[in-house]
Amino acid sequence: MLAAVFVAVGVRSAIHHARRPFASDVLRDQVLYAAYLMARVGMWFALAGAFVIVAFLGVGEDPEPDPVTGRFDIHRASDFTWYLLVFVVLGAIQLLAAWFLGHGADRSPPEEDGSTRRP
Repeated sequence: MLAAVFVAVGVRSAIHHARRPFASDVLRDQVLYAAYLMARVGMWFALAGAFVIVAFLGVGEDPEPDPVTGRFDIHRASDFTWYLLVFVVLGAIQLLAAWFLGHGADRSPPEEDGSTRRP
């Protein structure tokens, strides 16, 4: 159930950002913005994937509860610790793309010729 909600939020986020135009015509900025959005939308899909993985960990086996606590023991959860790297990589891409977008090398400060006045 939660996985479907996160997939829906990811689709909504992709549609929302696809409708918004990006003001820059510079190819570098376009690529960085695309990487930023890919990581942002991908984070929702990765979160949905985490719930799917957890939901299907015990499928194929007949899980038996612990006789003392009554809780189910998930034996194979450590097989999916690599999935944490998906979140780390997507977060790093989003952070770096946002930083490089904000600190563009081709930006120059506005010229002070007296034509613009601040209140």
